[in-house]
Amino acid sequence: MTFSGRRCAPAGGAEQIGGARADLERRLLEIFLTRVREQPLSDEAEREERLRSVQNRIVDVLDAEQRIAEQASEDDYDAEQLFFARVRSLLSATAER
Repeated sequence: MTFSGRRCAPAGGAEQIGGARADLERRLLEIFLTRVREQPLSDEAEREERLRSVQNRIVDVLDAEQRIAEQASEDDYDAEQLFFARVRSLLSATAER
């Protein structure tokens, strides 16, 4: 891969997300859902909605990262293309919410 004329290594973490997906998802959910539960909310329905929203966003981000890594591998993206693909994916995931 090249970035601004320099040779770069592929995004190893992104390429390995498939194998570690379940553990990563579990850890992220544990961290973020704990934070939501610690928020001083008096309405339980609102808390439950926030918990669902956080869970959905984590899954969306991990799904997007996995798709990007798979596509990058297939298309032999360079580092700059991979960066912009990730940005586009994250922006579209948050825009859908």
